[in-house]
Order: sequence, then structure tokens, then C-alpha cells
Amino acid sequence: MNDDVPDIPWAAGLFDGEGTVLIRRRLKPGQGAKNPMYYVEVSIATTTGHVAKLFRAWFGGYVSRRHRAQYPTRRIIYRWRSAAQKAVAFLRLVQPHLRIKHHEVEIALRLQRLVDQQKHRPNPHPNGQHGGGNRFTITELAEREALYQLLLHTRRSAGERLGVIAELAS
Repeated sequence: MNDDVPDIPWAAGLFDGEGTVLIRRRLKPGQGAKNPMYYVEVSIATTTGHVAKLFRAWFGGYVSRRHRAQYPTRRIIYRWRSAAQKAVAFLRLVQPHLRIKHHEVEIALRLQRLVDQQKHRPNPHPNGQHGGGNRFTITELAEREALYQLLLHTRRSAGERLGVIAELAS
């Protein structure tokens, strides 16, 4: 494998089996649930630092490492993460090659389409008011929250299906 050129099918296969796609919901300090921010995040956890660094070189993002002191014999876990536009660009590259996470990726990309549409439209509040700092309508926030909840449910359901498959195979 040439480390300088992204191997998209290989990366997609690794992400499909070991990766995570999330919609993150962040509450802005002092505003509580009034003005949440939603964005896409992807990650892969591996015990192979080279793999995590390849993903960073190919797709951006960052790599962290974790070693739990209470388990000194366990290997270090390297986690590649990417968020927002870089995560979305990665998902668009790997999506055609996915089998397991295809539905999860579609939900995340739906959120990004909403973000992109809402980013390039006029302020919905009269006289330039932001409704206490919120530039999104109640409907727009509800759409984002619905996708957030849908992805949570989809990920749980997928985990349950894989558990049933593993039980049947044994």
C-alpha cells in the first residue's frame, strides 16, 4: 500500500467494521438547550498507531492515544477523529463502499445538507433579531434533533442486530 495515496475501499472497509459515525449535540455555555449546535463526527479506534496516522494524513482530523493505567498489560488505543466538514468529506468518499454503516452515514449526510441549506439563507428572525442568539427556527432545530435521535436509535438497533447474529452463529 502506498501511504501517500488514500486507499478509499480499504479505508471504507476498516471504517465500516471499526469506525463510528455520530451526530454531536453541543449546548452553548449559558444558553442550555435553547441553542444547541449539531455537527457530524467520525472516528476509528485501533491498537495500530500507523493506521490512525494514515487516516489523519489522508482525511485530516487528529489522533489521540489512550492507555489506561489500571490495565498496564493492555495495548495503547489510538483514535482518529474528524468532525464537521472534514468528516463529511470523508463520509462522501467512503459511502459507496459501505455495507454496514450505509444507513448511519446517510442520516449524518442529511444533517449536513440541512446545515448547508440553513447556512446560506437569510436570518429567519425579523429586524435581524436572533431570538436570544438563536439564528434557527424551532422547526430547523426540531429537524436537527430528530436526525440526532434517529442516528442514536439506528446505532443501537444495529448493535442489537449484530449481537443476535453473533448468537446465532455460535
